[in-house]
Amino acid sequence: MANKTLSQSIFPTSVPSTRRDHLYRIGTTALGVALAGCTTVAPPLADDGETTVTITSVTTPSGLPIRPDVEVTRSSATEEYPPQLRTTLTNITENPVVIGDIRNAHFENTFDESSEYVLIPDDSGYGNADPGCWRITGGVGHAATYQTVKILPDEPSSRLVNLFAHGESENCLPTGTYNFSTLMNVSQKTGKGTQGVSWGFEIRII
Repeated sequence: MANKTLSQSIFPTSVPSTRRDHLYRIGTTALGVALAGCTTVAPPLADDGETTVTITSVTTPSGLPIRPDVEVTRSSATEEYPPQLRTTLTNITENPVVIGDIRNAHFENTFDESSEYVLIPDDSGYGNADPGCWRITGGVGHAATYQTVKILPDEPSSRLVNLFAHGESENCLPTGTYNFSTLMNVSQKTGKGTQGVSWGFEIRII
């Protein structure tokens, strides 16, 4: 699976200083690392006649000093807001853990493997997406800097990302299952480090 971004920006290239981060370009690096470890599966959702997003599985490598996780914070699109997820990285050790690039780790500006959906940081706006439809037809903004974050024990790093469909289509939010995967670097105070580990999840849209 691979992450994909487009070079044409539809979001502002300058952002207020109150933002935690600028947008980041994921690039076209192939994610050749196989996902391994634990997988959690959500129960099926009832079909209530409206488009609904749910997490069907989360897959992470074993032996990490952090526990990655993702949850749906807004399962349906409205006229005001697109669907939304929260990604969380929890330090499960007694020492600080450094994560880089932190935006990769939190799936900011990350496409699913089919490039039909993209996750955009909540504080970056909605670009040219039509309200209620939430489909981006242009490029995705980015920033070129590499960022690291130190996560202290019992102090998780969490970020909100909005889910947008991408490209031209007659459907606003296509139904089906979609897989996301990303790379991150993990290093510990002890000097031990794991480079380029991967974690991911699958969403279902009905």
